[in-house]
Amino acid sequence: MHPARDASLRGPCSASLAAAPSTGHVDGLGTTELFDRLLPTMPWNTLIDTVMGELHARGKTLHDVAEVLRAAPIDPHVVAAIKATYGLGCDLRVLSDANRFFIETILDHHGLPGYFSEINTNPSRVDADGHLRIAALHDFHAGPHGCGLGTCPPNMCKGQVLERTRVGISSNTLSVVATKTLSVAAGLGVGVC
Repeated sequence: MHPARDASLRGPCSASLAAAPSTGHVDGLGTTELFDRLLPTMPWNTLIDTVMGELHARGKTLHDVAEVLRAAPIDPHVVAAIKATYGLGCDLRVLSDANRFFIETILDHHGLPGYFSEINTNPSRVDADGHLRIAALHDFHAGPHGCGLGTCPPNMCKGQVLERTRVGISSNTLSVVATKTLSVAAGLGVGVC
């Protein structure tokens, strides 16, 4: 792995989503006990889909879920880093094991959706009954995603997504983006992962 390429692909983008609490929606909607009980028994996105089903059964709406997500704080320095990096012409992308509905709701709330050219995450949809469904990016029921690392969750291999992204970006572009990303992040006091 090349540090400049890694920084260019992860930089402030990953920090923006890491700033949002990963279980705030569970606590905010009163399903902490269910979540804690099921967490050791199933993959993350299957767990979130199960919790969304329980919320739907309890009468919670998509609007209720969105309101809790909108309350998720993002450090203003991260928002500034995203905007500054984008302003320098960088191509920003999201890579997250969350899901499209959660990410888009949070980005919309903070005025950030137009700053990202791509969102790589688990798909989500709302069924005919208004129930938010979360699926896996990689169908682990059909078999393992095959990265060979053994550290990825079964539903999403970030390494495969990064590799696909790297193949689609020229090395010259990566160097320019990495330099700009590191400069902006350093100037705003945001660490680059």
